[in-house]
Amino acid sequence: MAIFDQGELKEIDEILASIENGATRDVNLQDRLARISIRAAGELRTLNEMDPFSDEYLTKIRQVHEEIVGQMHTMEPQATRQSNHEGESSGPYPWDARHPKSVAAMLIACGFLIQVADIPRHGRILEVGCGTGSLTWNLARMGYRVDALDPSFAQCDSVVATTRDLPFVPNVIASTLNDWIDKRQKSYKYDAVIFFESFHRIMDHKSCLEKLTRDGHIEDNAKIIIAAESIFPSTSELLPYPWGPRLDGASLRSMRKWGRLELGFTRRYLQHLLARVGMQYKHFEAESALPLSRIVVGSRRIRRPYYEVLLTAQSRRHEATLEEGFDLTVEGFPMFLKWASGLSITEGGGRWTVGPRVDLVFNEQLPSRVEIVLELNDVFGPNVGKHLTVTVDQKSQAEILRTVEDRKTYSFKFRDIKTKIMTLQIPHPTRPKDIPELCNEDARQIGIAIRSISFREL
Repeated sequence: MAIFDQGELKEIDEILASIENGATRDVNLQDRLARISIRAAGELRTLNEMDPFSDEYLTKIRQVHEEIVGQMHTMEPQATRQSNHEGESSGPYPWDARHPKSVAAMLIACGFLIQVADIPRHGRILEVGCGTGSLTWNLARMGYRVDALDPSFAQCDSVVATTRDLPFVPNVIASTLNDWIDKRQKSYKYDAVIFFESFHRIMDHKSCLEKLTRDGHIEDNAKIIIAAESIFPSTSELLPYPWGPRLDGASLRSMRKWGRLELGFTRRYLQHLLARVGMQYKHFEAESALPLSRIVVGSRRIRRPYYEVLLTAQSRRHEATLEEGFDLTVEGFPMFLKWASGLSITEGGGRWTVGPRVDLVFNEQLPSRVEIVLELNDVFGPNVGKHLTVTVDQKSQAEILRTVEDRKTYSFKFRDIKTKIMTLQIPHPTRPKDIPELCNEDARQIGIAIRSISFREL
């Protein structure tokens, strides 16, 4: 049974043809298209009663799209933008239009995305649907290591040509997301996956995000970024269901003329979609560049990184007195400690600090006059030459860190203290992953590797 009246679809084609013939420029065309839409048949409203994550719903939406485009739908996404279409300009978009407002909106959108994403320096990014590379170029210029995917070989060649002279050349791959994910070697994980003007090209986006988040492709604290999409506050005539083909003039033209997939999403649906893969939803917009600057960021609710070893009631313990000190070359924690945070696993020569601080809480108060001696096994490069600060009872002392070849032990003397707490402030915790020349995919924010901490009463 047909969902749409075929006569009405033919009328839409005639209206679209008339608009194209009367439009002198691409911008003028978009303005005219914004004034038309098609109303949904009554049957479409039943989709609101279905589970939008079900196979039944996916089948129905596929049928809606097939009737609009007049052909069977393929689950594989098409190129995000093809050049040299009849009636359109050729070349990288939006610079091909030579329209200041369009170019400015793209530049603002790219800058706003980089700001909102806040990805670590030299972080690894998977860009899905890079198109002609407007965002890819900006990400690579930032020093990010980018895997840029697009199913169009021609567009990939264009991106390669425009980025080949950058300091960090992106890895441009002519592939769909599914093919790339299935064949890529898991020698590294992504810090962010970005869909920029491309999420609406993926029909089974639920399976897509599940594969990304559950099969070891992204870091535990990675972000999923969905940008430059049509996201509606709620259902409407232009989107009469939680997600599906948009029924506005520009989308209808794209679907009827080129058979593209033009999905829209309600905000509630995207919130639930991200929740299903363990992520929380945040929405951002920069008014001067809408709709390109509309961004959804999915991030995990991780209170502490997976690699930090906390001292809890279930932690392994060993006998040791405060005078004997804390030997970090052995597994477990000494009995005199009540709580410890900011330390990683034991790795033979000690434990790396992770994050900006280490907190140690003792069962008993420290001696009122005490010398605290740290023996280090290593100092990670960015921390060399910077101050390591030890704080006890709101009293702080700092020492400049050197390489272990120059100095291994650091002494801090305190008097008149009454506390059970000691804190180390790490000057420059850094991920080895963020220093490309190390060729190390360690995602821990490490600072110093500690062999032992001893306490001497003065």
